[in-house]
Amino acid sequence: MIDRVYRIRSYHGGLGDELQFSTFPELFTACGYEVHLLKDSNEVLPFRNFGIKQFVWGRNPYIKAESSGDWRLGDKPGLVYKNTENDFIKNWEKMFGLEPQNSLPKIYYSPKLIKGVEGLIDTSALSLKYNSERVIEIVQFLVRTSGMNFKQIVSDHQANNIDIPGMEKIRFRGLYEAYDALCSCNEFISLSSGLHSVAAAASRQNQNMVHHCILPDSDYAWTMETKKFVYPGIKYIKE
Repeated sequence: MIDRVYRIRSYHGGLGDELQFSTFPELFTACGYEVHLLKDSNEVLPFRNFGIKQFVWGRNPYIKAESSGDWRLGDKPGLVYKNTENDFIKNWEKMFGLEPQNSLPKIYYSPKLIKGVEGLIDTSALSLKYNSERVIEIVQFLVRTSGMNFKQIVSDHQANNIDIPGMEKIRFRGLYEAYDALCSCNEFISLSSGLHSVAAAASRQNQNMVHHCILPDSDYAWTMETKKFVYPGIKYIKE
């Protein structure tokens, strides 16, 4: 008997980690499979926070259940990512036997648009390779040249946040609030972080948003060559 259930998760459990597979449930459902979210097991790390689980998978209508069993969809240890399509999401879709269709992550939520949101900044990232002084210089230059009012995002789940001196702060209580704002803003400045991937998904809704993403100098060439967490339409800047 053929097992028609495909269980999905990312290994690391981070926001961008989960979003990189967010197009899979819809595509595999169209191929006649039933997609479940893999329950926490010793094969994957726990979600970095519960909000990630709910935001990425909780509203996805193509996730039919949460169950234990074979882990079939995701970045399983030993699986070698390959840049065959010159497109990050399409690379993953191709690797799992799908016809590549998507270039952006997908979030199944209709945003509540917010008036008056101009520019947003997120200078948090797990990577410790960033030079904070250089990041501040780049952000301040982008803010000056934009001519818009910017606010720096702060939340309870940020890592290694680089404070931009004198920048007004905006606090979000959760990912849905952040997504609403990203779908409403004119310009977004980020590092290579979870919200960088959220903003890529938001660009499906907010096609006029200008998004600058700062990459560590030491990783820039490799990142752009492999397209790992690189999305079309985003302006990538070497630190």
